[in-house]
Amino acid sequence: LSGYTVEEVRELIVGPVGTPVTIKGRREADGSMYVVTLLRSGGSVDEVDTVEMHKSANVIADALHGELDDLRERLAAAEEENGLLRRDLSSMKTTSETVRQELRKNQTEIAGIRGSNSSLGKQVEDLSREVERK
Repeated sequence: LSGYTVEEVRELIVGPVGTPVTIKGRREADGSMYVVTLLRSGGSVDEVDTVEMHKSANVIADALHGELDDLRERLAAAEEENGLLRRDLSSMKTTSETVRQELRKNQTEIAGIRGSNSSLGKQVEDLSREVERK
C-alpha cells in the first residue's frame, strides 16, 4: 500500500457489508509477509479508533509471531530428540538381535551338555552295576 493515499486504500477495502476482504502486507521490521482477512461492516470508524485498532493489531500480531517462533524452536528440538531416540532404538534393536542369537547359541549348547550329562549318567550306572557284579 506504499504510495497510496488513505482514500485510495479505503476504496480498495470498501465493499458489501458482511463480505470478507483479504489484505496482504509486508512488515517493515523484518520484511516478512502477513495476510489478514476482515469482515466488512456498515459502520464508520473515526481516524483515532483506526489508529488504536492498528496499534492493538500490531501488538497482537507481534505476540503471535513470538509464540510462533517459540513453537518452531520447540518443534525443531522435538524433531532432533526424535532423531536421537530413533537412532537409540535402532541400536537397541541391533543389540537385542545380537542377544537373541547368543541366547539361541547358549540354549543349543545347554541342550548338548544335558544330552552328554544324561549319557554319562547311564555310563556311570552301567559301570556301577558292573563293579557290583565283580
